Amino acid sequence: MASGTLVDDTYVNDAVLEHVSEIVANRGNKTLGSKEKPYEENNDKYHKPLVILDGFPRNQTQASLLSKWPLNTRPSLAIHIDVPDDICITKLLGRRKCSLCGGSFNINGVDSNGFFMPAILPGKCQVECDWNVDWKKRDDDTAKTIRKRMGVYHEQTEPVLNYWREKDSLLRFVPYNGVKDMDLLENLLSKCINDGEQK
Repeated sequence: MASGTLVDDTYVNDAVLEHVSEIVANRGNKTLGSKEKPYEENNDKYHKPLVILDGFPRNQTQASLLSKWPLNTRPSLAIHIDVPDDICITKLLGRRKCSLCGGSFNINGVDSNGFFMPAILPGKCQVECDWNVDWKKRDDDTAKTIRKRMGVYHEQTEPVLNYWREKDSLLRFVPYNGVKDMDLLENLLSKCINDGEQK
């Protein structure tokens, strides 16, 4: 992981599918509303439990494997959180975790091209930590490794967006204010889910 390499696609697919299948098996007989009905393949959007897959599928091989999943386990929507490379790199290089209080912070702020993401620093802390001593950086948060990850993303993951576009199931979201825009994303997702139920 520190080198920026990823796990084998088949292994990742099998692990994710197994987990999703367990969720569907345990909750798949519930509707998103108040009534309980058995799952119906020709009307699956009403009966599938809500599951979020973070970072899967990452490439076209994984997308191909996903397309062969049982119908009641396949995602119905993909979210593309679209942030320019330079902003991603700046924020990733600023990640820190305090070894004393366990808090997660970010020492780098961004104010560029409409993006405003201030540094995330502690307010009043129960312990007096010294960020030069106690704040630790992830071993893989180096400029070289991050740029390698970004290169892999553009080469392998970006083309997967077409898989969702062709299914008319891609939602693009630009978080101009970083984590402060997560409420906007949540509202947008809720609307998409509700609209899907009514179709």
